[in-house]
Amino acid sequence: MINCSEKCLYEEDGICTLKEVGKASDTPTKDCPYFKNKEKEEG
Repeated sequence: MINCSEKCLYEEDGICTLKEVGKASDTPTKDCPYFKNKEKEEG
């Protein structure tokens, strides 16, 4: 279980829900190479 306080596509109730790691995102944050902006992805 990984705590997450970012506005990330994988964040749900303060927890990271990413199931598999793969290629790092194009917009990584300091603490998360897989960060995807929730606001941009939701449209």
